[in-house]
Amino acid sequence: MLNISETEINTLKQNITGRLIEPADPNYDEARTIWNAMIDRKPRFIVQCSSVADIPWSIAFSRNNDLEISIRGAGDNIGGN
Repeated sequence: MLNISETEINTLKQNITGRLIEPADPNYDEARTIWNAMIDRKPRFIVQCSSVADIPWSIAFSRNNDLEISIRGAGDNIGGN
């Protein structure tokens, strides 16, 4: 598991209008599931952006903590993208 401070996580939560979902969240499995059952990724964080302003905060958080970034569109690509 990644060692990311609660301060950094709370800063992200406070600066986005969308939701930050972590594995302990009851909506985690629903948020990470895509139609292609062959793909079963379990990201450390899922940011459900609700405004354009959420995007730079999410990218900065990922860069500052050496996290890989994946952007999900409709989620119906055969490769799970």
